[in-house]
Amino acid sequence: MSSLLSVLKDGHVNLYTTYGNYSYTGWFAGHPADFLGLDVIKTYLSSDYGVTAGGYMYYGKISTDLGYIYIGPNLMGDNNTWSEAIDTIIDSLKDTKGIIVDIRNNGGGSDNLGIDVASRFADRQRTFAYYKFRIMGLNHAAFTDYTPFTIAPAGIRQYTKPVALLTNRHCFSSAEETILMFKSFPNVISIGDTSGGGSGNPVILQLPNGWSYWVSRWIEYTADKKTFEGIGLAPDIPINISAADSLASRDAVLERAILELNK
Repeated sequence: MSSLLSVLKDGHVNLYTTYGNYSYTGWFAGHPADFLGLDVIKTYLSSDYGVTAGGYMYYGKISTDLGYIYIGPNLMGDNNTWSEAIDTIIDSLKDTKGIIVDIRNNGGGSDNLGIDVASRFADRQRTFAYYKFRIMGLNHAAFTDYTPFTIAPAGIRQYTKPVALLTNRHCFSSAEETILMFKSFPNVISIGDTSGGGSGNPVILQLPNGWSYWVSRWIEYTADKKTFEGIGLAPDIPINISAADSLASRDAVLERAILELNK
């Protein structure tokens, strides 16, 4: 069964059995990690982290002028909690000249939580993606027409000054949808590595013997209607953390973001 499913090369196709589980990891295996962890990030901050959203958001200041927000390792939790958290963060960083939004190593989760965050950076309503939903039945090539995804301003205030979005290969699924939201804003520049390339929006189903499995239901596209399934979303400025950087606890991706926002 695992050999059969591996042909699909889909990170959203998983199998859970009493004998073991299967998931496709080729979307990130063999790629640079490009993330050294929050302990290294902390060395760049002028003060300790503030932690909110049930532990899924960390924030602080790199300097008086630059803010920092980490979102991860997943998009999980309560919408009201996340909305209140991002409003608090934006209010605390409103006087900075730029913010680094770090979504590296975020494996996805809830699209709505991504909207909660990104909507605080929106200048107006924008179409950031499209999707085609598979029509159930024997025709495996039958899909609906393009349906747009939009993002609009929400919350107590919007942050429309320069933003650097940090991405890596471990960004997947709803994290990539969040990346698409940010990339639709004119004040955002993305830095790091290409994302994992998983757009499938899976449904969880069950076989007669009790085994459960995930299967993708749609194809998502960028705002210019290009698929990124198995390809990923490329950053505006590609940069990796080298082995030497890693040994020196130097986050080259973060440092490039600081450089760009200080220009």
